[in-house]
Amino acid sequence: MSNKMFTLKYMLIIAIFSLTTFAYIFAETYSDSKYVPGSVKLYENGNTKEAILMYPTTIDEIPCKADYVSFYESGKLKSCTLSMDIPEYNVSGNSIVKLYENGHLESCKISKTLNINELPVKADYVSFYNDGKFKSGNLAEKMFIGDYPCSDDYFELYNDGKLKSCVLSKSMIIEEYPVKASVVTFYNDGKLNSFSLYKTTDINTNKFPADTYISLDEDSVLKEASLKQVAQIQNIYIKVNTKMTFYKSGKLSAFTSSQNININGYDCKAGEPITQYENGTLKSCYLLNQMIVYGFPCKATLITFYENGRPNSFYLSDEVKIQKYPCQTNTEVTLYEDGKIKSCYLGDDSYIQGQKFFSKTYIYFFNNGYIQKCKLFEPNVINGIYCKAGDIEYYDNGQLKSCILFKPKTINSYTYYENEQVCFNQKGELIDCNKIK
Repeated sequence: MSNKMFTLKYMLIIAIFSLTTFAYIFAETYSDSKYVPGSVKLYENGNTKEAILMYPTTIDEIPCKADYVSFYESGKLKSCTLSMDIPEYNVSGNSIVKLYENGHLESCKISKTLNINELPVKADYVSFYNDGKFKSGNLAEKMFIGDYPCSDDYFELYNDGKLKSCVLSKSMIIEEYPVKASVVTFYNDGKLNSFSLYKTTDINTNKFPADTYISLDEDSVLKEASLKQVAQIQNIYIKVNTKMTFYKSGKLSAFTSSQNININGYDCKAGEPITQYENGTLKSCYLLNQMIVYGFPCKATLITFYENGRPNSFYLSDEVKIQKYPCQTNTEVTLYEDGKIKSCYLGDDSYIQGQKFFSKTYIYFFNNGYIQKCKLFEPNVINGIYCKAGDIEYYDNGQLKSCILFKPKTINSYTYYENEQVCFNQKGELIDCNKIK
């Protein structure tokens, strides 16, 4: 069977599942009666999203088994398990078929080895692009795809037929890299994307041992790596099987250390992710012990920093006042880059902008010191408005932007009722909530 004919037939596979061919299968109209009670999930428009069929049913001319079935929001079939083999087209029954919303085949299981794109594709699941072109499958034998020897394993092509990935059947040099006989991926222009090394290799001044997984960006610059054996990268012992990311300069951006490590005077915990700026200053880590950071008592957990070294976020080990606001212990505090408070949970009842806020209220501030938003854990009266527990927003001049009422309130001779939203402009004038940006 020619590749062109095969692709055409698979694009037409939907059409051949006709009611005539499968006359003995129940052709049911859409109704909840064919679904197992309680199995139906709906989209907001009322169409079925997913369900379990009670019996074999033809849907969009596809013979579906009494099993899980899913749909697009338009009502078109998305996936189901076939109730029978389709020998004429080498499609296996009792296997999952997936469709694009336009009705084209996305994936199915073929029942025997077929020649697709002049490649022998094993009897297993295959997939296609939306336009019907072949996407992926398993090779039935070892063979070259372009310049690369691929194993009888999974492979994937781009829409234009170029190799995207395969499992190399032998180690080889590709773009001067010693690429191990394992999974290799390529960008659409043919450049290496990811691979594993078969020997120790220097990349961007970093010495990686054999078996390290490497990922390059589209400019062929080191992007990610993962060690399979203990090694030092930039004088740091990196934990095995964790991802490292790099700046284009080759410097580490993110990593997980296998040992406790001190960076910029902060003891960071082993086994937890660490990030740093390109200049080497600490961006985030999990503190090994409680410590005072810029005068703040910080818990031994995640802490983040700005590039200027000031703390961005941290968790308090004790209740403390930050710029006159009592912040609750064991909760997160965030600061602006200039050190001004950005957010915290109140440790005590507090008056802010002439308004009383109860303890545990989450307050988020503008950089000018005015409240930007807060999360109420119980109803409160704000600027004379009965605001229900939940998220409350303000303008940067301190004026209330909106809230939902917990009891009726008359404003400008109009009564708003419980659970209604009321909205204001920056002058405090009542406005249509749809006009709020």
